[in-house]
Amino acid sequence: MWFANCKTSHLSMEGVFAGLKEQKLTADGSASDAVHIARLLQDYLHSLVTQGIINDQLAKVVTQKCLDGPDFIVRRIPVYTNDAYTLLLEMKHFIDLPDVDFTKLAGHAQMLHGKSSRIGAEHMRLACTGLIQACAEKDRSKISRVLTWTETEFDKTWNALESIAQGLEYYMLMFLQSGFTWIL
Repeated sequence: MWFANCKTSHLSMEGVFAGLKEQKLTADGSASDAVHIARLLQDYLHSLVTQGIINDQLAKVVTQKCLDGPDFIVRRIPVYTNDAYTLLLEMKHFIDLPDVDFTKLAGHAQMLHGKSSRIGAEHMRLACTGLIQACAEKDRSKISRVLTWTETEFDKTWNALESIAQGLEYYMLMFLQSGFTWIL
């Protein structure tokens, strides 16, 4: 698959986890451990915003208490990545058909654009904008190029979002079950 071996550049959650292991943080944790983990997650989110992979909106949602609980974004990430993956596969199929239905392609690109905007996947939102424009031009080769670019951005976004989810799950497991509160 085209997304199989992607890694998010710069600061990654692998680096965060390595830092946690070096610090020898334990599940019983302390208040300073909670603050340390919160800072690591904030640094990672800031790195993703700086790279443009996510936008400030997603970073704020992750770092604020949600009415739906701190696991809200953890639950939303797989929904987004599964939907985006399915839409991309369908668009790849559509572009390979002998008679391309540009309207159907544009509809899928618009759906993916909306989903990406709602979750704060900035690179995906930008790639989808290019895809929508290429569909409007009904240029099969341009759509193929932009679709390849969109797939590349999805790889980066998927890795980044999965890393966010893993970091938040680790944080919640370590501290919420130990009686600490959400301090991001």
